[in-house]
Amino acid sequence: MAVGAHELPGIDLLRLGGMRRWITFAVGVVLVLVGAVWVLQGIGVITGSFMTGQKLWFLIGVVAFLVGVVLVAANLTRRKPIS
Repeated sequence: MAVGAHELPGIDLLRLGGMRRWITFAVGVVLVLVGAVWVLQGIGVITGSFMTGQKLWFLIGVVAFLVGVVLVAANLTRRKPIS
């Protein structure tokens, strides 16, 4: 008898999908927070670092922030699989 992809012994793929969802959400939140700090350092609001006042860190922060927003938004709008 053939085993379907959703019937692999010892692996609950639905639970793996849920774990992947939480990891993606957590990475997105971290990117939003780190990106915001880098943007604030890049524009000079947060001082005391080699990144303070550097346009490069502002741009890197904007990219990190936007990627984080996309990950969080995609995660929140994704539908749960029907059991």
